[in-house]
Amino acid sequence: PMPQTDALIACGLGLVSFAIYYATMYPTIAGGDSGDFVATSCNFGVPHPPGYPLFTLLGALFLRLVPFGSPAFRVNLVSVSCSAAATSVLYLFIMKWLAPPHASGKSFHGLTAMRISAVISVSMFAFSRLIWTYTSHAEVFSLNNLLVALLLHRTACFLASLPAPPPPP
Repeated sequence: PMPQTDALIACGLGLVSFAIYYATMYPTIAGGDSGDFVATSCNFGVPHPPGYPLFTLLGALFLRLVPFGSPAFRVNLVSVSCSAAATSVLYLFIMKWLAPPHASGKSFHGLTAMRISAVISVSMFAFSRLIWTYTSHAEVFSLNNLLVALLLHRTACFLASLPAPPPPP
């Protein structure tokens, strides 16, 4: 089970990164494939191969659920939301990975050091140049980052659920 403190820190990191990404997001279509993704989200089309159907469906969902802004603004929110969620999930992954699955308990100072390390690591990821660049407009990289973060977290959870290895003879 995840400690409540870690859940709160993960939510806080996600909200802070969402606010900063939102403040720096393109209000309209940016360069590259952004226009293609906005247009196909509007009409359930297929952008250039490989098509990115999940991003298109999320863009269409945001177009219908977000009641304000231009279509480009609303589809850009998909990237912002995915990157903010990836930030939260990545924090949870790091905490799960750093905590030995069969440890009897961590000291307060050890847990605090782990949390500080995880917050710094996730912040470096979230506000690195490439992540921030591809978060500011409609692009599939932020969705990919979220899916990879989820995969890493679930893998760490699975590994933590395995029985403890027997002691050496």
